Amino acid sequence: MNVDLWRKVEGIFRAALERTPDERKAFVDGVCGADTNLRRQVERLLAREAQAGSFLQAAATKDTALTLTATGSVVDRHLGSYRILSLLGAGGMGEVYRAHDDKLGRDVAIKMLSHEFVRDPERLSRLRREARTLASLNHPNIAAIYGLEESEDVDYLVLELVEGKMLRGPLPVQTALDRASQLVAALQAAHEKGIIHCDLKPANVMVTPQGRVKVLDFGLAKAIWGTESNQDLSKILITTGEESVAGQIVGTPGYMSPEQARGRDVDKRTDIWAFGCLLYELLTGKRAFRGETVRDTIAAVLEREPNWQALPTKTPAQVRELLRQCLQKDVGRRLPSMDDVHRTIEKAQRGSNHWRVAAIAAAILAMLMIGVALWIRGPTRLPEGANPAARIQSLAVLPLENLSGDPEQEYFSEGMTEALITELGKVQTPRVISRQSVMRYKGSNKPLPEIASELKVDAILVGAVERFGDRVRVSVHLDQGSPERQLWSEKYDRSISDVLVLQDEIARAVTDEIQAKLTPQERTRLASAHPVDPKAQDAFLRGQFFTNKGTEREVQAGIGYFREAIEKNPEYAPAYAGLASALLQLGDARWGGHSTTEVLPEARVAAAKALALDPSLEAAHTARAWIQLLAWNWPEAEKEFQLALKLGPNSVRAHESYALYLMDVGRFDEAKAQIHYTIELDPLSPEHRGQLAFVAFCSRQYDLALEEFKNAGNDHGLARTYAAKKMYPEAIAAVQRLESNLGRRPMVVSDLAWAYGLAGRTREAQKFISELNEIARHRYVAPVLFMTAYIGLGDNDKALTWLERGYEEHDAWLVFLKIGPTWDPLRSEPRFQAVLRRMNFPQ
Repeated sequence: MNVDLWRKVEGIFRAALERTPDERKAFVDGVCGADTNLRRQVERLLAREAQAGSFLQAAATKDTALTLTATGSVVDRHLGSYRILSLLGAGGMGEVYRAHDDKLGRDVAIKMLSHEFVRDPERLSRLRREARTLASLNHPNIAAIYGLEESEDVDYLVLELVEGKMLRGPLPVQTALDRASQLVAALQAAHEKGIIHCDLKPANVMVTPQGRVKVLDFGLAKAIWGTESNQDLSKILITTGEESVAGQIVGTPGYMSPEQARGRDVDKRTDIWAFGCLLYELLTGKRAFRGETVRDTIAAVLEREPNWQALPTKTPAQVRELLRQCLQKDVGRRLPSMDDVHRTIEKAQRGSNHWRVAAIAAAILAMLMIGVALWIRGPTRLPEGANPAARIQSLAVLPLENLSGDPEQEYFSEGMTEALITELGKVQTPRVISRQSVMRYKGSNKPLPEIASELKVDAILVGAVERFGDRVRVSVHLDQGSPERQLWSEKYDRSISDVLVLQDEIARAVTDEIQAKLTPQERTRLASAHPVDPKAQDAFLRGQFFTNKGTEREVQAGIGYFREAIEKNPEYAPAYAGLASALLQLGDARWGGHSTTEVLPEARVAAAKALALDPSLEAAHTARAWIQLLAWNWPEAEKEFQLALKLGPNSVRAHESYALYLMDVGRFDEAKAQIHYTIELDPLSPEHRGQLAFVAFCSRQYDLALEEFKNAGNDHGLARTYAAKKMYPEAIAAVQRLESNLGRRPMVVSDLAWAYGLAGRTREAQKFISELNEIARHRYVAPVLFMTAYIGLGDNDKALTWLERGYEEHDAWLVFLKIGPTWDPLRSEPRFQAVLRRMNFPQ
């Protein structure tokens, strides 16, 4: 398929998507006529669309990309540090490819500019000027421009690769308004810098799997083609009307403003028109202006009104009026700025949620009345003078229900849940169950007494949260576990900027209700919050949400959001603490992709900044403790861990980290005490049982370690313990199970080389070491993983060389050097002892 045919296929395909399934066949028949090849290509894409979702997704275009490589295109070619992977699409501006940035280890989009464009020095110069401005659009709802590059005879733009689905309706009114609100935020940010999009349409707006709206190609149409005055519409080619009419009129028929269609000068009001078209489409599933050709479509834009009757009956009146104001044909009567659109959308969102909140409030009130009646009359009434609150020594905060009905708001409800756990965890009593354990009850219908029994708590805090515009509403109630009864309930309605104060207020109310005996310091910590910038708070919560998922990719996303929060509010201490913790998590050698020396400098600065802004942050002290630990500064690390525990006595992170420190220095009994308390805080997580097994393993109690590792389902620990008992076939089997669960991570490949080497299967072990070397050509591999592999082969000299390199790189695995049985074959070596001394382990 040549590029010209591809463009025609793309245009027909996109236009067909705008029609109902019943209309598509007749449309394709009419456009393709007797061209059977054209029809076959379009129908194939439509079939794939039905199976795989958005045409813009790489999976959906895989076969198309392979077909296009037959033209001898740039697939598999390197442009600078970018390796072209596949063709994503083509249009008037040129071809768009998926590429991998070998330097930064990420996938990007490469937009290769058409030869027609490259031959025009004026356009190329204009694009270079505009690209510098466009690159300054740093906004979460705008796909970033990374650069404008040249390679031999090719000029290309490097863009953020956005995975997801094209923005398309119809959607429920509330979801449509949320999408529209994000789109408004992007347009506001651009317009503030004097940048207009000029080609806003569904194909240029994506929705990521996390529900984030991303606007693509912001300002590129105008930057590349400029503005052309006095266009002669009679000369416009007859097309499907969906692709951009580049070089003649900047924009896409059906989404052009009247002034744009006439070829006149445009300003930000042309984006307001296109926004109106998109909002109409989100609500109705139909285009506001449509026709079989460009002429028909432009005639509709200039002369006809949208079908206002097609709007859903639940569309708020202010949204209907907003659409009419956005789609005023006279630019002078159109809304002047996106700020006006923002206010209306926000008001409509608030109004759409009002009925739901009222219903919830009524339901809660009814439940309270029933509960009070049952308490007065029922058999669960306590004897006179009894005080149920006095028995509340432990509690759990169940995941707050997301009342918005929008899955994209889960990050906010989960963030509020975690914040309440953290706030209540700042006091010694009650004991507060960790986030890890309570999240298992998300969406659960289990009776509260059963949950209380499983978590071994006296009371449970249950609630719901709803965010709309710049407001947040929270309803919570505290229930005793056994016998079940409600102790307290409250509803809160606050500005989003007061959300931190709200969290403290709820925590204080709960501790007052259960009559917790707080120290003056604890009371101070529960009253230390202050208003926060809503955008910074939102980015912080998203950072937490992604970091908690634990995969390398999600942690990297979380780091991006923490940096965004800091950018929006440089005085926001939790964002610095979150960034420091996430960077240390990224440097965890289990991932194999980032060295300690790579992440440590930024983590150190972030932790220091967090503590300078708020010395009471447990998370910042825990991060700083790890930073000291990885610098082999053991006394300072212990001081920081102990301070973190004082500030967050219910923090699983602090207890777990301190337990690891105590193991590292050989204080096994103290480590076990910390782990046992961690299990009380996080009773449903098996990982802590694995820590107990690790203590037994490092204490050389191998039979006990085997039993504990089996109970915890820890194959990595089982392999190490079987090997220590010289049970090499069992060790290999354990590593193979680990591989089936985790894949061929560097840690797994190292373990395979080590286990096969110990079993005397030298040839297989060498193959795994070769594989580890190949992985290291493309990404970081921790030196200790090579050291372990060579220990299996009995090559102590190479193992010691990697040990010394690990010391220089502050390899995180080396914190176990003093106690780890796996490295016993090296202990008598002078080079091993020299490294051990240089690490300054406490005696």
